[in-house]
Amino acid sequence: MGAVSDEETALHYVKLHRPGMLFCGDELEEGDGYSLVARSRELVPDLRVMMILGAVNPDVERAIALKAEVICLDRDLMGPEP
Repeated sequence: MGAVSDEETALHYVKLHRPGMLFCGDELEEGDGYSLVARSRELVPDLRVMMILGAVNPDVERAIALKAEVICLDRDLMGPEP
């Protein structure tokens, strides 16, 4: 288990630990969440993915194309802004 905020560090941990589940957002401090999912699945083909989309105009179609098992909008998780 771990929490990181950039694509390359996350990919390093996927290589090292070969997890069964990846939770990631579309917006990372460095890199791209969609790319992280694609690259991680090359390493762990049966990896299950939950993507939390936080962009103003999230690319839901791209998340669907990556076959993420769960796709959530962060605004649905956090509720409306005050």
